[in-house]
Amino acid sequence: MRKLCGHLRTLGLEEKLAAETAADSNDETSSGMTPKEAFDLLIAHLVDSTADPSDLPEPDLSNDWVGINPRAGQSANNDMKQFLALWKPIKTVWEVRFVGLNFYFLNA
Repeated sequence: MRKLCGHLRTLGLEEKLAAETAADSNDETSSGMTPKEAFDLLIAHLVDSTADPSDLPEPDLSNDWVGINPRAGQSANNDMKQFLALWKPIKTVWEVRFVGLNFYFLNA
């Protein structure tokens, strides 16, 4: 996602993201954000590191199948925690179709 967001910025597609609409907020996997809002959040957390990590919701680690060992599992893996906190905005950006352009990330 870091590279994808960086490439979107390099290609100047940030403005195209603003033209996209938010996904259906009734879907429980939806972030409820527009693709531009999701992109800005991901840029701040993953690319520029300008966001405060405490702004992210604490992920639910109750289904950690490895266990709550302080040296293993999700509770010790900060990358996993960050992904679990950001997966909905990631999904929002990943599913962008870029209306008017002839490419998209997700085949459907």
